[in-house]
Amino acid sequence: MRAEWDLENTNLPVEELGVCFQVEIAEKFGMQWKLYFSDEIPRIAVFVSKLSHCLYDILSRYQAKEWDVEIPLIISNHSDLESVARGFGIDYYVFSITQTNKRSQEQK
Repeated sequence: MRAEWDLENTNLPVEELGVCFQVEIAEKFGMQWKLYFSDEIPRIAVFVSKLSHCLYDILSRYQAKEWDVEIPLIISNHSDLESVARGFGIDYYVFSITQTNKRSQEQK
C-alpha cells in the first residue's frame, strides 16, 4: 500500500514521523514499511541490453520531468545504446559478459 500525507498542518517534526509511525501503528499491526519524503529526489541507475524502445521511453519521461529522479548512469552488457545515453547527457558503462566472466561482472 502506498499512502501520502500532507504535513503542512502537522505539529510533529518530520524527524520524528518514522519513530511515531513505528510505535503507534507499525508494531501494533506487524507492518513492514518504509518512509520517503517527496522532496527527496532518488538517484537511479538504468540497466539496459540491446533493445532501445524501453530506454527511450524511460529517458523521454525523465527529460519531460514526468519522473522526479536523477539518472547519473546507464549500465549495459552491450555498447549498442551508448549513443542514446550520450544524447541525453548520461554516462554509459558497459560490462561485457561471457560464460567465463558472468559472475564477476555481475558482482561489479
